[in-house]
Formats: sequence, C-alpha cells, structure tokens
Amino acid sequence: MPRPPRWKNVVNITAALASFLITICYLLFSAIPTYNRPTWASGVEFVTEVPVPAIAFVIQHNNINGMPLPVNYTYLSNGQLATSFTYTSFDVHNGVDAPGGVYQELIELPWGNFTAIVANSSAIQPVLTSPLGSGIAVGLGLTFNSTTAANVTGYVPQLLMAVFDARMPIYATLECGLIQPLAVAAFTDSTFLISMSQIADSHGITRPPAEAPASCLETYEHLISDPRRPLTFFDTSLTQSSSSVSNYTAECDVEVDPDAFCRSSATFAWGTQFVRKQTSIPGRSKQEIWIDCGAIVGAVQFFAWFAMVFLHG
Repeated sequence: MPRPPRWKNVVNITAALASFLITICYLLFSAIPTYNRPTWASGVEFVTEVPVPAIAFVIQHNNINGMPLPVNYTYLSNGQLATSFTYTSFDVHNGVDAPGGVYQELIELPWGNFTAIVANSSAIQPVLTSPLGSGIAVGLGLTFNSTTAANVTGYVPQLLMAVFDARMPIYATLECGLIQPLAVAAFTDSTFLISMSQIADSHGITRPPAEAPASCLETYEHLISDPRRPLTFFDTSLTQSSSSVSNYTAECDVEVDPDAFCRSSATFAWGTQFVRKQTSIPGRSKQEIWIDCGAIVGAVQFFAWFAMVFLHG
C-alpha cells in the first residue's frame, strides 16, 4: 500500500497542533474567565404551594437623637402581649418560643432602639397549598403618650411591619439590606396584597452592604446561596387603610387613662400564584463551552481539508 505524501502528514500534524493551541487559548483567555463571571437568569413560574412568611411588628422606642417616641406596644391583663396572628385557618399563639409562636426581640441600631414582635409559624405550617384563598390577619395593641409626644416635634405615629422568609433572622430585616420594612401609620386598619419573588445565588453575586454587620454575611451565604430552597421575598402593596380609632391622642393616651388600649391591624392576601425567580448561573455554560471547542476543531479541520485540496491540485 503506497504511503501518503509527506505534505499530507505535515498538514494533519499542523491542524492537530493548531486545534490544540487555539482550544487551549480559548479556554484560558475566554471560556473560563467568562464562566467565572456569573450572571442572572430570570423567569416567572406558577406555583401551587407558597411558603408561609413570618410577620413582624417593629416598634421604634427612640429616635436618632435619643428622644423617646410616644407609641408603644402593650400587654393584656394576663401578661401576654396584646397581639394576634392568624394564618387562614390556624392561630399563632403567644408565649411559644420561635419557631411556632410570637416572640420579642430587641434590636439596637445607630439610629434608634427597636422591639420586634415576631410571629414565625414555619414549624406549624411551612407552606400554603391554596394561596389565593388564604390570608393573614395580624393585630397589635398600642398606646400613646402625650407627654413624650410633646417633646418630639413633627412626629407622626407609625410603626414598621416586615413580611419575610421565616428562615431569615429578624435583625436581617433592618440591618442587612435584604428587605425594606413597611412604614405604616399607627392606629390604622390596613389591607395589603402579597406578591412573591425568589432568589437563589449559588455563585455569590450578591454581597451584604459594606456597612452591614458581620452577622449579615452568614445570612447571605446560607440563605441566598441554597438553590434547593430559594430565599423568598414578599412584596406588599397597600390596597386600603382606615383609622382604627377616631382620635388616638384622646382614646389611646396613657397619660389620660393608664389602661388605655388601642389597636393597629393589617390583613394580607395573596394577589397571584406567579413567582418571579432570579437564579445566578455561570457567565457561559459548560455545554456552550464544549460546543465552542468542537466548532474550533471543526473549523481547523475544514481549513486543513481545503489546504489538502489546494496542494493536491
């Protein structure tokens, strides 16, 4: 059998070396750096089960100047917090350690001291199967102090309300920049619609703010990075609000009546079963990289074949 011309061997060896070198250069200088620059993939999904959020009333006790603020929470005659949290068909009771009940947590920040009154029912019922037919009703007993109010100019009675993933620690709602608590007027009855979004960042795109405490890093790394259980954000929109008392400065003032007792309440209802999802993915997938490598080899082989045809002719 006659041996092929030597120039064919030269062309084949040159093509093999060129394929190898070009592929290595592509991997080192393009594919791998692009793979290591993750990006976001967004989408919308219809879900039949939604996670039950934790709910928190947050009372601010003093302002940035250290002046006491006039709105405070109150207790019932049996010493329990005057709160109520009902998730559709079951109540979250006072006096039970979290998760599964109502508890208090003091949060000290540079701009004030806060008490968060939190209901976390994730141990009782972690998901709802019919969200559009479900709702959450919450209530909090409040008082007003006219003497304290006289020392704070321009103060509007309000409290913060947070609706958040039950796995998230309450301090994260104020310190870590993950959610924005609602500022709602005190002594009102309000109705909100809930929509949801989820984020799973296994590639570490999101980082806590530079001024956030070190404890926030753990929240970002453990909750946001889990692709199996994306962190859920509950977006709320106010649909209705009305005063729960005709005159809170008279009816709720503990300086006038030490046993004064008023309420703020909020009702939350799901407005949709569609969830907006964001997932971090590599800047270029492994499949795309392998396809590119195959295209490089194929292109080099094509030019090698063309060279053989040209030289043979």
